[in-house]
Amino acid sequence: MITAGRKYKKLIDRCALRPLTSEADLDVALAVSESLFKRLDELEVEEEDYLNLLGQLIETYEKQHHALPDTEDNSPADMLRWLMDVNGQKQVDLAAVLGVSSGRMSELANGHRDFSKSQITKLARHFNVGPGLFLPKDV
Repeated sequence: MITAGRKYKKLIDRCALRPLTSEADLDVALAVSESLFKRLDELEVEEEDYLNLLGQLIETYEKQHHALPDTEDNSPADMLRWLMDVNGQKQVDLAAVLGVSSGRMSELANGHRDFSKSQITKLARHFNVGPGLFLPKDV
């Protein structure tokens, strides 16, 4: 019979090992996993087991709710709109990041204008993604 130790039970009290069903659940799970990662070299076996299972739950939730769309079938503007949606941002937010007018931002977001190298760099940094998402696809 497998029994749970004191540290494992304490972790379960902070974040039960159940499927994540909301962003709030994800936030709690990420906070607990981050606290464990900070002391990764000193974790006991039961804490490592817990962290592994929690990581699987986080990965499953993120695949279902934050999966990156297929970049081959989406234009740079499609990718931008997807990132804006996932991050709860509006065109006005990104206009400030890029230092462009709202009209120019609308042209970029709707695919009527290609991104400049500078804009690609700023967007990649802002969203913490690779710049290739914003490059025009080869015809």
